[in-house]
Amino acid sequence: MKVKLEDVCEINMGQSPDSSSYNENSEGLPFYQGNADFGEIHPKTRVWCSLPIKKAKNGDVLISVRAPIGALNIADKDCCIGRGLAALTPKPDKMNIKYLYYALKSKVKELNSKGTGSTFKAISKKTLEETLLPFISLSEQEIIVQKISGLYNLLTLRHQQLEKLDLLVKSRFIEMFGDVDNNSYDFPKVRLGEVAKLQGGYAFKQKDFVDEGVPLVQIGNVNTDYLNWEVINRVPNSYLEKYNDFCLYEGDLVLAMTRPVIKSLNSVKIAKVSNKDLPCLLNQRVGRFIFSNLMNPIFIEILCKTQHFKNYVEKMSGNSLQPNISSRQVEDYVILLPPIGLQNKFAAFVQQVDKSKFVIKQSIEKLELLKNKLMQDYFG
Repeated sequence: MKVKLEDVCEINMGQSPDSSSYNENSEGLPFYQGNADFGEIHPKTRVWCSLPIKKAKNGDVLISVRAPIGALNIADKDCCIGRGLAALTPKPDKMNIKYLYYALKSKVKELNSKGTGSTFKAISKKTLEETLLPFISLSEQEIIVQKISGLYNLLTLRHQQLEKLDLLVKSRFIEMFGDVDNNSYDFPKVRLGEVAKLQGGYAFKQKDFVDEGVPLVQIGNVNTDYLNWEVINRVPNSYLEKYNDFCLYEGDLVLAMTRPVIKSLNSVKIAKVSNKDLPCLLNQRVGRFIFSNLMNPIFIEILCKTQHFKNYVEKMSGNSLQPNISSRQVEDYVILLPPIGLQNKFAAFVQQVDKSKFVIKQSIEKLELLKNKLMQDYFG
């Protein structure tokens, strides 16, 4: 049996208050404007509002109704919501909060398909009201929530383990090379371009794209640490030979040169090509580092994940809607040049940590598969 969302919860569409009531002094209610304020489960407060118009209650499910549609969080305190959000208050005799949260997670693609608008897609209150959800007894809902929550808790634990390993690598980097800002170990300083070049990709034409063929590594495919293949453009297999200079190989380090920073992660888009990514070709506005024998690629990879490098990239690429950085600007970045032996020692440590990360990532993949299967079984 399925029911409309409006039958099992109250729907409260957000509305932006007067900007003069915004503050960072904890005056009034926490103010959430959209997906940018969302955490893993609960929102993160950056701004408060002293004159809220639309309010959500502690325990409400918050859903992003515009760009992107369908992102979800659960309010852990009373708050003010802007027009990018809607608050859903489950009727306690009909719907478990967590059940509603998981059921809506299964509806993200459907809700996105119903979005309207030329610049930013959005969904209306009516679209939310008419969204159909599986309806079962509260006791059955609780059983499903316990099963899915158990998997989410395990996934959270695994991701926390990865974060701790990343912090361990950053800590070892500082221990061995000191603070990049003040060069506490007095290493020589050089332009990055003196020890490594950044090769730009080829401007493959859209008319050459095919359904089956070699994937292109484009700016949207470069995430932090890895290549994201959710969206893939391909060119004919024959291009591997025709454009051999742009073939990528295992271990290559690639950098997005357009929109080079992921704001939500506070990180530069830099990724290492793995064996499972191959074969693939380097597209324009993505650069590949080519290193001299004075530079260990792993040292540069971690250096490019520092706040110092991110600040430099943001400064060079500017604040436009389409920030760009050039190969020359990247190569002009001044780096510390520790002895190659010390770099290699650090790289060996990172490789050992990567082995532990690989095991954890395998566990995450298995848990994700199981979670997706349960979501499909319960919510279709």
